Amino acid sequence: MAITSVPGLETNIVVNGKELQEYDDDEDEAAKPNTVTKYVEAISNATFEIRWSISSLFPHSTHDIQVSVYLDGNLIEEIILLQDTFFRPVHTLSGASTSEGGRWFEHKFCFSEICTGMAIYYSRSIFI
Repeated sequence: MAITSVPGLETNIVVNGKELQEYDDDEDEAAKPNTVTKYVEAISNATFEIRWSISSLFPHSTHDIQVSVYLDGNLIEEIILLQDTFFRPVHTLSGASTSEGGRWFEHKFCFSEICTGMAIYYSRSIFI
């Protein structure tokens, strides 16, 4: 389970009930305060969940908080956690919510198909 730079806040990415191995971002030289960047190995077409828990060590437990979820640098979901719900054993987000015609839908998080052996061209360089 990833431990962020905020005491008492733990997060992880889960596929089929199992936490994925996390890897450090070796190139993250100018990390923002209270930000940690980690990577997980994607599994082609697998659905995944984001899980987090908050313990009594969390320094902001006297206020409601907003959780903003970003995937691939894009804002996916924003959730308000009320103070009285912080200490549930685990919070889970399985997908992004959208509204259409007065009805709400959840779009499950899913890794894309991974293509190997494909060349990517950039500025006259070929990366395989």
